[in-house]
Amino acid sequence: MKRILVLVLFASLAAAACNYLDVSVLDSQSVVVGESAVYPVTITNTGLGKQFVSLYASCPDEVACLFDPQPSYAELEPTESVLFNLVANPDEIGDYILSLELSSGYGFEACDSIDLFLTALNEETPGVVEPFTVTISPETLNASGWAGDRLEFTVRIGNNLLDTGYAELWMEGAFEGSTYFSSSALTVPARDYREVKASIQIPPGTPGGFYDSAIVVRTTLGGSCCEETYEIPLHACVFAKELDLELLNEPIQCIGVDHGELQEWMIGVRNDGRVEGPFNVFIEGADDVKDFVSISPTRFEVAKGDKQYVTVSIAPDAGVVLDRYHFSLGLTYLGFTVFQKPFCVDVFGVENFTIESGDDFVVRRCRVETILFTVKNTGTLEDDYQIELEDVPGMLVQAVPATFSLGPGGSRDVELVLSTSLNTAPDLGDYDLKIIVRSPRLAKRVTFPVTFVSSELPGESFLSITEHYFEVNAGVPAQFSVHVQNSGEEALRAVELFVEGLADNWFVVEAGAQDVGAEGESVFNVLFFVPAGEASRDFQLRATALNGESVRVNASLEVVQPAGVLDLSVSGVEFYGPAEDRQVVVSVVVTNNGPSIVSGVKAAGEGFSSQPSQVSLNPGESKSMIVSFKGEPGTRVPVQVTSSTGMLTDPVEVEVAAPESQPFTWLPLAIVALIVLLAAYAWYTNKGIQEEKNEIQPPEHFAEDDSVSEARLEEFEEEVEDKAEPKKKFRKKRKKGKKKGA
Repeated sequence: MKRILVLVLFASLAAAACNYLDVSVLDSQSVVVGESAVYPVTITNTGLGKQFVSLYASCPDEVACLFDPQPSYAELEPTESVLFNLVANPDEIGDYILSLELSSGYGFEACDSIDLFLTALNEETPGVVEPFTVTISPETLNASGWAGDRLEFTVRIGNNLLDTGYAELWMEGAFEGSTYFSSSALTVPARDYREVKASIQIPPGTPGGFYDSAIVVRTTLGGSCCEETYEIPLHACVFAKELDLELLNEPIQCIGVDHGELQEWMIGVRNDGRVEGPFNVFIEGADDVKDFVSISPTRFEVAKGDKQYVTVSIAPDAGVVLDRYHFSLGLTYLGFTVFQKPFCVDVFGVENFTIESGDDFVVRRCRVETILFTVKNTGTLEDDYQIELEDVPGMLVQAVPATFSLGPGGSRDVELVLSTSLNTAPDLGDYDLKIIVRSPRLAKRVTFPVTFVSSELPGESFLSITEHYFEVNAGVPAQFSVHVQNSGEEALRAVELFVEGLADNWFVVEAGAQDVGAEGESVFNVLFFVPAGEASRDFQLRATALNGESVRVNASLEVVQPAGVLDLSVSGVEFYGPAEDRQVVVSVVVTNNGPSIVSGVKAAGEGFSSQPSQVSLNPGESKSMIVSFKGEPGTRVPVQVTSSTGMLTDPVEVEVAAPESQPFTWLPLAIVALIVLLAAYAWYTNKGIQEEKNEIQPPEHFAEDDSVSEARLEEFEEEVEDKAEPKKKFRKKRKKGKKKGA
């Protein structure tokens, strides 16, 4: 009988043009003419949104094709799959190519195609002669014996063709190391046969039980490049001390483990026999498997009826290729393999990513603002990422870039670009801006706390300030009206006006918070008072409302200085004290040349004092003052006076003179002596006058006795006049003599 080898291939199609679609199809079939060949086609949506897909088939005239089910299109949700069967019925034998086309969207243009192969065979297949015949005797495949016995078999290899044949023999399974062949490689002449003796030695320590093995014969013909392999199974029953071990908790499917993950599987060994060990366990497999699969312990004993657990540890690092790996867990006793169980491991990549960003973001209205965040691939797979945005009414949000790919450990900065307009923007305040970052198998939601504020620029706010220029005289209060307008369709509550950039004592905003109606305005009175000598300044006016609406404008304050209102002149300077404590006394004259009263005029500067402490000047009036201070000899000190409004005179420099050393003179002593003599004379004169008063005092009884006659009082007065007359004459003579002497 002729052997037909059918090659079955599964194709995975991820076309660049068919974005986010995965196609799996059985692309090769062989059938007998009159039968149907079925090609299952599975389409999976790997994108983040719905996709409409459709299939079309182009078949030769000798092959009738149809899809099951009909129609061959579907709308797929994300991660959803659909299965279509392409049924092909060939009319003639031969090899055919069928074309399968895939479309994405609602158009008919194919975004990709794949070729399917079909082989149609004749209904009658001629008989085929086997090149070799392999038999064994005794023909029974079951054998038995005691531990230590030898089992004998004869293998007969017959060559059925006219070419010289060749054969190899070996044993697999139980007793592999104790099986011997009379010839393990031999030549078989054309249409002839050869016999080989097989001797199987049951090791003396083999425990009782059933053992499976196989004699393998591999043959080939001299004129052919192809080989044939024959397996002769053997089942041996060994009579000895019973060894009966049972595995517990075996994995029933491949063990899945991710990159960088440690997966441990506990497998139990239960002893149902009489042999208690010691037993050795091991992991058998390719080197790349044994690099990340291990077992512990590797040697143990277990009593009859008891059980012992071994741990299979699987820990693939990020460098292990993603694939399915096969290994076996073996157990030996006295060098004899009791069992060897096959297992498998599926190694998966780790798909994960992190999103890093700031904590709070401020977005200004009418501006194009950006929020920056970073997506980092913390997994072990290269992945595609997509940014999904949730709508914010009145705000245009775009992600740049919206899609990108990252390898393991890679990162990408993404900008959220936000733009708004004055009339369509959302209300000012705090918002949570939410986005979703997706990879093919993972999605994460991120929330950005956003504070939406006014840009405060003119034309980008519903508030506006009309006045920007103010001119004031230094030292003179000035009041201005500032108009704040609302161009919006809603009233603004608690609108306030602020002056920024000027000293606090230069201005007063008299009006408090005011409501401004829709398309209305409010007036704020601002009082400026700039001290004399201060220069013009630029500053800002800022209006704010309760809802956060605000505007800021640049303004100018023009300060006009008074021309020569106060004038200062020095009339004299005196110095006192030694050089280290030199006192300077300056006599000055201050004149008011202005049109109004100037009050609070006094010496200006720290360390200066004036006498009187301060004066007021009417227009055109001048007054003298004394200004005193301490100065260092040889220096020039500027002297100024100021007013209560801060008005200053031009400085007048006074040079501090050093004290002069003078020779001794008698003049001070003479002056002191003269002062002493004058004081003594004054004392003597006062004393004489007092004595005279005492002499003319009336008797005490005059004052006490009211019954004294008036005649007696008259006599007393005459006596006083008589006594006082000579002294009056004397004083008159002295006065006359002094005048004459003069």
